[in-house]
Amino acid sequence: MDRSEFRELLTHAEWADGQTWRAIRNTPAASSDGRLKWLCHHTHLVQAIYLQAWRGDPFQLTELTAYPDLQSIEDWARPYYPRASAFAETVDESTFGEPVNFPWFQMIVEKFGHALPATLSQSAFQVFMHAAYHRGQISTRIRELGGEPPLVDFIYWVWSGKPDPEW
Repeated sequence: MDRSEFRELLTHAEWADGQTWRAIRNTPAASSDGRLKWLCHHTHLVQAIYLQAWRGDPFQLTELTAYPDLQSIEDWARPYYPRASAFAETVDESTFGEPVNFPWFQMIVEKFGHALPATLSQSAFQVFMHAAYHRGQISTRIRELGGEPPLVDFIYWVWSGKPDPEW
């Protein structure tokens, strides 16, 4: 992955998240759904902690209990995209091949017995894939709650002319 690919995937992810949040807001039963709240928090928490690692920021976890409702989670999640875009502009192309120092690395070793280093490119790919996975779960939950989940496939975004994100 290079900076151009990172920015393209980041733009798609923001567009997909915006579409997903719009569908959540348009589903009345979503506002009180604990499973949806957990999924949204978890998805955006992973985005936030990986960006912290990439930038070398202090490691900070925000607990689900810090957010009284889905709107507060959305408000917390949205600034990730401008920060990640700004980060992308500061990264030298060669940096995508360098290992990232993850503050939680030792936790992974303790849980799984070992862990090999991961590069910025590999970890960015993980963040995009992780969010896509959970967007699928969120879409399923939206449908279960009587809403209409959005079509957020990358190729659909490309076919649609790569529209700008709309929250």
